[in-house]
Amino acid sequence: MVQLLHAPPAAPQRRHPNLILHCGATAVELDQVATVKTPRATSTWQPIPHHQLIDTVQRTLLTTNLTIGTKRTA
Repeated sequence: MVQLLHAPPAAPQRRHPNLILHCGATAVELDQVATVKTPRATSTWQPIPHHQLIDTVQRTLLTTNLTIGTKRTA
């Protein structure tokens, strides 16, 4: 009997973040994001603060055992 052994596939290499800012944007720290005023809601639109969105995404990732690999600071 011949048994063929196969090596497990190599784990993909983690890529470095490549998000970019749009023209004229400025990188800021997370505490500065919290100071941005949220626009007033309308009858058809309910904005949420940017820092709340970031926090929700981070907490959701943790509940699914995903993590943010790297963060860029301003």
